[in-house]
Amino acid sequence: MPMQMLAAIDVGSSEVSMKIYQFSKRTGIQELEYIRSMVEMGADTYNTGVISYDTVRELCGVLKGFVEKLKEYRIENYIAYAGSAMREAANRDMVLDQIRLQTGLNVQIIGNAQQRFLILQSLAGMMKNFEELTKEGVAVVDLSSGSLQVSIFESGHLQVTQNLKLGSLRVREILADIEQQTTSFVSVMEDYIGNELHTLQRLVIKTRKVRHVIVIGEEIATLLNAVNASKNRESFTVPQFDKFYFKLMRSREEISKKYNIPYETATVLKPSMIIFRNLVSMLGGEIVWASNVGLCDGILSDDISRKHLFKAGHDFDADILSITRKM
Repeated sequence: MPMQMLAAIDVGSSEVSMKIYQFSKRTGIQELEYIRSMVEMGADTYNTGVISYDTVRELCGVLKGFVEKLKEYRIENYIAYAGSAMREAANRDMVLDQIRLQTGLNVQIIGNAQQRFLILQSLAGMMKNFEELTKEGVAVVDLSSGSLQVSIFESGHLQVTQNLKLGSLRVREILADIEQQTTSFVSVMEDYIGNELHTLQRLVIKTRKVRHVIVIGEEIATLLNAVNASKNRESFTVPQFDKFYFKLMRSREEISKKYNIPYETATVLKPSMIIFRNLVSMLGGEIVWASNVGLCDGILSDDISRKHLFKAGHDFDADILSITRKM
């Protein structure tokens, strides 16, 4: 089979990214290039309900750069998806039309269920021991800028999955006005997030306990590179995870300077870590695994699965049947 190429584009709530892949049955999958740029559409959508003209102009400028990169690689095969920030914006049709007019790209709005499925599919393909963890009991905590998805696997199959509008950027924007009015903003965030997660625990998690918790999120790769780059760990005990938590609960300016990460990313690390830590506690997790898979990887996994190029590592059809029976 000849070599194929695919460009996967993720128009996210706080970041726009593109990964270019090359793959074949003989050589496997190679990631040729990864491009990302901060565009905080979610800050507009979660505050005002619409994406501003300035943000649309900034977004189109970034996407024009992606188009030039596609021309450089001579790639015609691309898939571009937009998530919750675009999906919830009242002027989404106008924004998508401007993207088509200014860049020529056709961006599709993806539903939450499909977005999370693609990421789970990618996680199962990239994490070698995923199947083993699902048999022992694992919760996959997928945190994006706009929302949170918790999926619990037991005995090798998906038992329950639930979405909550509790993304890191969404939390930051909701509580932005309070930040300047208190000296203990971390405590305010902890109380707000704890109250939101209490409903999830009461109605969905209930008495379920798992040994493993896999955390996925737009900020998790930054977190690992910043705090744990020299250790090369794949997993952490809960005490180790707590140590990282307290290390990152400093002022966002200090985090940004110390670990050389963008200021915009540093502002959402705190709510991300509060959400992760609360869920690990609720689920009784003993070992925390971290993965930097994202929607771009999910787009690739879905594309090669449809083309039957590689054998799936997990039976998601059985998961669909399992969750249907539960419902």
